[in-house]
Amino acid sequence: MNRKAVITIVSVIVVLFLGFLIFKGKKSQLEARQTPISLEAQQLYAKAESFKRDRDLLKAKDVYQQILTNYPDFDKVEEIQKQAEVLSLEIIFSNIQTPQTVVHEVQPGDSIAKLAKQYGTTA
Repeated sequence: MNRKAVITIVSVIVVLFLGFLIFKGKKSQLEARQTPISLEAQQLYAKAESFKRDRDLLKAKDVYQQILTNYPDFDKVEEIQKQAEVLSLEIIFSNIQTPQTVVHEVQPGDSIAKLAKQYGTTA
């Protein structure tokens, strides 16, 4: 090989090595920044699981929703999404009072149309 080819090959190797070092440094900085976020999400996840074990379904669902909203890159986001869906269905088909729950005691003279009008929906 001639001298020019050797210099070109060595230059390419040096540039690739420097690029690797720069990329590795940026990756380490990114991982360092993500660690507290992952820790916060993991703590919230543990809290949600605790609420779920204690059958405090509304609080568990709220914490799962907080994780989904604030930490969409959390590694357990798909599992959390499924848990939130399951809890939502369980809450809907239970007698748990939610902030949106409206209890109406049927009175003589009530009709579906009258109740629909009263609660702003359709019959």
